[in-house]
Amino acid sequence: MKKLTEKDYLVSTWSGGKTTQIAIAPEGAVYADRTFLWRFSSATVDLEESDFTALPDYDRLITPLDGSMRLTHSSMPGKEIVLAPYDIHAFDGADQTHSWGRCTDFNLMLRKGKCGGRITTIRLKEAGDQPLKESVAPCRNEEEKAVVSFVPGPSSEVLLLFAAEGEAKVFLMGEGDWQEEVALPGEVLSQAKSEVLLAESEVSQAKSEVLLAEKEALLLEKEDLSSRKISLQGNGCLLAAEVWRK
Repeated sequence: MKKLTEKDYLVSTWSGGKTTQIAIAPEGAVYADRTFLWRFSSATVDLEESDFTALPDYDRLITPLDGSMRLTHSSMPGKEIVLAPYDIHAFDGADQTHSWGRCTDFNLMLRKGKCGGRITTIRLKEAGDQPLKESVAPCRNEEEKAVVSFVPGPSSEVLLLFAAEGEAKVFLMGEGDWQEEVALPGEVLSQAKSEVLLAESEVSQAKSEVLLAEKEALLLEKEDLSSRKISLQGNGCLLAAEVWRK
């Protein structure tokens, strides 16, 4: 488990703006060499129109964090994809991709034939504007702090939790400390699945607790995912990006 802050990120430029590399595998890999296995990044699109960098050996997932974007792909002539904030879109990095709209986005790049992945949007709620504090268990009162749960997929070996907006407190639950029916692999409890408040006694059994400020991330790899359940509390929006080997 590794908490990542902006001092850990690598910033570079692309033809349409700046890219912030959050994490890459293997560690120390150089993006420009195009030999990496997977890469998490966030990029600014500063031009009203731009062309994406061609990445023929990679599958890509993208979502705007602020602003919106329109995309066209050479493999889908005549079709236009419109993405609002936190809409997630998967496409082939080999495509010639043209973009309209200024925004900041989040990207997951996956080596074709080597790994797969997905991004899940997790919207958190909290009453008021009070900042979160370390070592404070969630409240039971509906008018106070709501907590949602996320379960990584059974094959996932890497999970990045990125605080795209606001703050988030992450509770890593140990196996046996929770009921499996709370959430399905790769799913988030939503209002449609009876979003619930966790009892203080359950969260007190968390194996560890991490506070993420906006734009910070928590990287968990295979040994950290054995707990299979993560409880989240906060006042903004997180992205859960998972990677697994094929």
